[in-house]
Amino acid sequence: MSIVDAPQRALAIDPGRSFCVSAPAGSGKTELLIQRYLGLLARVERPEQVLAITFTRKAAAEMRSRVVEALQAARSGAACDNPHQQVTRELARAALAADARNNWQLERDISRFNIKTIDSFCGALTRQMPVLSEFGGQAALLDDANQLYAEAVADLFRQLDEGHPAAADMAALMLHFDNNWERLQDLLVQMLARREQWRPYVGLHHAPDESEAYLVATVTALVAAELAALCGFDWVLLDLEHGFESEAAMPNQLRALRGRETKGIVRVGAPHPEWIGRVLDWGADGVMVPRVETPEQARRIVSSAHYAPKGRRGYSRTVPAFAYGMDLADREPRILVQIETAEGVRNASDIAAVEGIDVLFVGPADLNHDLQSHPDQAPCD
Repeated sequence: MSIVDAPQRALAIDPGRSFCVSAPAGSGKTELLIQRYLGLLARVERPEQVLAITFTRKAAAEMRSRVVEALQAARSGAACDNPHQQVTRELARAALAADARNNWQLERDISRFNIKTIDSFCGALTRQMPVLSEFGGQAALLDDANQLYAEAVADLFRQLDEGHPAAADMAALMLHFDNNWERLQDLLVQMLARREQWRPYVGLHHAPDESEAYLVATVTALVAAELAALCGFDWVLLDLEHGFESEAAMPNQLRALRGRETKGIVRVGAPHPEWIGRVLDWGADGVMVPRVETPEQARRIVSSAHYAPKGRRGYSRTVPAFAYGMDLADREPRILVQIETAEGVRNASDIAAVEGIDVLFVGPADLNHDLQSHPDQAPCD
């Protein structure tokens, strides 16, 4: 049985090009990573020069194990069950040749496989640069940092009686919480766990220029959205792919359109489920997704935009889309997909037939570029 996306898989292991692979579980993404990793091993002087980064230790261990298994199978000459395994076999043989040529001893010393989690990679960098990182000693990684956050908050409380710059602000906050310092401590610990969401805004009142720039940008975004709604447009596109919109301004623009006839559609940069769910949580009436080429991609996009049982979108009541828990009505999102390649044109009818797809939107610039770059793939004369 032939693999439908075999040409795309062959391209994805080309080390001279970059790819973003999005596919459901069990579709062979890890095998593609292993093939690409083996292909790179055959091209370097030291195996440590090839870096693979995963999110979890389990994924890193699995990838390392499968790379070793591929090398062992290539050395033993075990039979391959399908063409996909044969590709892995040939790449493993090339990696073994490089191993023998450079005396790496990879099968005996698997520590030379540079397969890490993002946390362990960052930790390795800080250990190599103790002065620049300002860590001094070696930093240890933790799965649960809540204890450290609690210690940081407790240390802040201790400094309030010593003239800390935030003492007056903390006193006002404590008054707001009726001196319930335990409740305040819990909230501050939770805030530290999400500090990437609020750190850009802390201290702006100490920098007038930055405060003014942020205020102007926010008001400009709000006014633009309000004017678009007042003009009576059916919908407004807020562009996170090619536009100058920032993620920080987007929720405010969508809030300005809330309750009006004009619908707010956000174009995401790629068909990632996290991006689609995030802009819908902000209150977008729908999403536009670029470079959709197959009905399988369209079905995954629909799944990313809907809650179970229709899809796999993550659920939270405390988001702007649900008025922070005050309005829990589930609204059907509009889904617009862009046809921007020759393959997308060939599959346009099947993409349009996918339940949940509302609009096929032609991207003329990208489509023209794709047709000129691949004239042999043009779907029509």
